[in-house]
Amino acid sequence: MGTGEPVVDFSYAPPSTSTTSQYLTPAEAAQHQLQPAVSSLTPPPLPPPEGSSHRRFLVFDELPKIVWNIDPIIKLKFRKYFYPLAVTRLSLGADLDLRRKQLSFKWSWRDRIIGSRLEFADDKISITKRFDIDTRTKLDVRASFDIHSRKTLFSLNIRPFLGILPHDRPPAGLTIRQKVPMDKRMQVEFQGRLSVPEARISNETASAFSLGEGNFVFDLEELNFRFLLQ
Repeated sequence: MGTGEPVVDFSYAPPSTSTTSQYLTPAEAAQHQLQPAVSSLTPPPLPPPEGSSHRRFLVFDELPKIVWNIDPIIKLKFRKYFYPLAVTRLSLGADLDLRRKQLSFKWSWRDRIIGSRLEFADDKISITKRFDIDTRTKLDVRASFDIHSRKTLFSLNIRPFLGILPHDRPPAGLTIRQKVPMDKRMQVEFQGRLSVPEARISNETASAFSLGEGNFVFDLEELNFRFLLQ
């Protein structure tokens, strides 16, 4: 120090709140200065993209259930059959509605030559002819006349198969009619409607893909006890 030559000090003291000095070599000082800069250039992790690999595909958000509605109209039906000719059948009967306490009379005439049916019910006279399109499909041609309003109605009804009939409004479901014989003189009839879930497809960006909505609903509309008189 007594020669007067300048002395270069390569020591490095990083900023610190501590009062104790820390000395680094030039190489360590350079590495210490570059480390924050390099780490600042590292981009933050991106969120997972909203693509098909990250979507939830669900057939049903909630599985459909079977709902039963049991509140039928109960009727007692009495029928008597006559065969005046070998090719015809005459049916006379009465229906008693237990809920409304109403009694109505009905009669029908069916021939076996052309297969038509003439009947009188609810103040209407109608004639019906059924055609067999195939083993499972039936076509009913019906013409009726209302006695009170004096109006004539002509209709065509296609039945896919016996026992299950399409409703007038297909989206509302299927009308099911069935007779269960208890013995030779008594039958139990029931009529109900089966509604299926709506076929609906929904697809939103922030939600899951869903198909279908609602439950299977069966409404028991009528429960009849049919008695065949001798």
